[in-house]
Amino acid sequence: MFIKNKSRHIVSLLGLLVFLILAVGSVDDSGSSGGSSRSSQKSPSTTQPQATAPKPKTAEQIAEGKRIAAEQKRIHEEERQRKEAKLKRDLDSFVTTLKTAGIDNSIIDRCSANDNELTIVVTNAWHFQPYQIRLQAAQNLWNLWAKLRSPNDPDKARIELTDYNGNSVGGSRWLAGSLIWVKKE
Repeated sequence: MFIKNKSRHIVSLLGLLVFLILAVGSVDDSGSSGGSSRSSQKSPSTTQPQATAPKPKTAEQIAEGKRIAAEQKRIHEEERQRKEAKLKRDLDSFVTTLKTAGIDNSIIDRCSANDNELTIVVTNAWHFQPYQIRLQAAQNLWNLWAKLRSPNDPDKARIELTDYNGNSVGGSRWLAGSLIWVKKE
C-alpha cells in the first residue's frame, strides 16, 4: 500500500514540477519585453486581434518533459507488473488451497483470473449435483477467492462459473460479489 501511494505521489509531484517549469518559463518570456510593446508599433487602423504564437520550448524543457514522461511510464509499468504478479500469486494460492482440500479435476476443470474476477470452468459432473450443493460450493469458492483477492472489501472479488462451452452456470451477481447464484436445472 505504501509503495502504491508513493508512486502516486511521485507522479503528482512530477506533474506539478512540469507545470511550474512551464509557468516560470512563460512568466520570464512575457516579462522580458524591455518596455516596448508591439501594439505601439502597429497602426491604429488595424482592427484584427493580435494572435500571440506560443513560445517554442527550450531544449531543457523538452528534455525535462521527456524525462518526466519516461519516469511516469516506468512507474506505470512497475505498477502493472506488481498487479499481475499479485494476481498470479492469488490464483496459484486458490488452486493450491483447492488441491489441499481434496478438490480435484472431477468438478473443476480449470481457473483463470482477470483483475478481481475469477472464472471457473466446471466439468459435466457439476451439473449432476443437487442445486443446494452447487450453491454452497459456489459460495465457498467465492469466499476463498474473496479472502485471497480483496480481504478488506470482499464484494469486489467476483467469480463466474462456466461450462466447457463458456455458458454461464453461476457466479457473482452484478450488485455485489457475495451475491452468488447457480442455475437451478
